[in-house]
Amino acid sequence: MTITTTQDTRRAAAEAFGKKPAGQLFKSTPSKMLNGICVDCGGDATSFRDALSVKEWTIAGTCQSCQDEFYGGDYDDGMDGDHESGLASAGFGTDEDYGAF
Repeated sequence: MTITTTQDTRRAAAEAFGKKPAGQLFKSTPSKMLNGICVDCGGDATSFRDALSVKEWTIAGTCQSCQDEFYGGDYDDGMDGDHESGLASAGFGTDEDYGAF
């Protein structure tokens, strides 16, 4: 699924970014966001993989390609927060031996 930001979405994100402290430091970012330009590479920043990527764009102004490069590409939900993966990450349900307590 691809999400394409509308002009209204870009305008709202640019205005919101401009009001943040980061907007005062990076004064060109709101203009780039409004015009759908990535603040990192200068490429197209109007199409995103999912809602989470759009959310990241509203925070950082980066396109999908730059987000993928920064975060390492495809999202791995192996530790998705379910009961079993949480216990496995804590060492329970594995073959580790903790001895007698």
